[in-house]
Amino acid sequence: MAAKATKTKHHLSAMMREKLARIARMLGEPVAEIATLAKRTEETFRSLGRARKHTRGRTIVYSDERIPLVFTNAKHVVKSLAMVKDPVDCGIAKCAKDPDACWVGAYATSVHVGNSTVTFWSELCPNLVLKCMLPMPLRAAIKDWDEQVKKKVKNRRFKLADGTYFLSPYPPSMEHHNTKKKYRQIVEGKTKVVTRGKNFTKPTRRLTVRSDIAMAVSAAGLQKQAGKQARKKSA
Repeated sequence: MAAKATKTKHHLSAMMREKLARIARMLGEPVAEIATLAKRTEETFRSLGRARKHTRGRTIVYSDERIPLVFTNAKHVVKSLAMVKDPVDCGIAKCAKDPDACWVGAYATSVHVGNSTVTFWSELCPNLVLKCMLPMPLRAAIKDWDEQVKKKVKNRRFKLADGTYFLSPYPPSMEHHNTKKKYRQIVEGKTKVVTRGKNFTKPTRRLTVRSDIAMAVSAAGLQKQAGKQARKKSA
C-alpha cells in the first residue's frame, strides 16, 4: 500500500511539473521562474489563515486576516462591464481580481464571489484555494444587484459607495468540515439555528461549469502577474 501511495504522489508531482512547463512555454518564461512564482503563491495563500484538507482532496485556507479591497464603481462595474448574478464577473469579483485594488488578487488567476464568501484560486497551485468572508455592506450590495434582475429594474446600478472595504476572516464555525454540527447565527436581529458550513441565507449564486474555481482559469491574469514580476526585477 505504501509503495502505491508513493507512486501516486510521484505521478501527481510529474503532472504538476508538466503543467508548470506548459505555463512557462505559454508566457515565454523559464520553468524555474514559474516554479518560483508557484511556490510564492502557495506560501502567500497559506500564510493568510488555517489550511484544511477538504474531503475532495483540495486544501482550503480559511483566512484569519482582514484583507483590504479598494472598490471603485466606475472602474470595477461600469468600465469592466460587470455582470449581474455572475460569481466571476460581478463588480466585487473584478475588484478582488484587480491587483491595484486588492493585493491578494495579484496572486490569483480566478476569484469567485458567492452570497457571503470570496474564494481566490491560482492555476499555479490548483489544489489550494483561499476563502474569505464578505463584510455586510458588500453582501447587501451584491444581493441588491442580483435582485434587480428579478425585479426587472431598468438602468441597473451597483449600490456601493467607492472606498476601502475589508474582506473578513473566515469563522471556524463555517468551515466545510463542520457541516454536521449546528450553531446559532444572528441574522437581521433574529437568532437562527443553522447548519455549519452552509450559508444561512438562501443562495442566489451557484457554482456552474463556467464559474467553478477549477474551470475559471485566466491566462491573461497570469501573464499580467508575470509582467509585474519582470518589471520589479528590472527596476
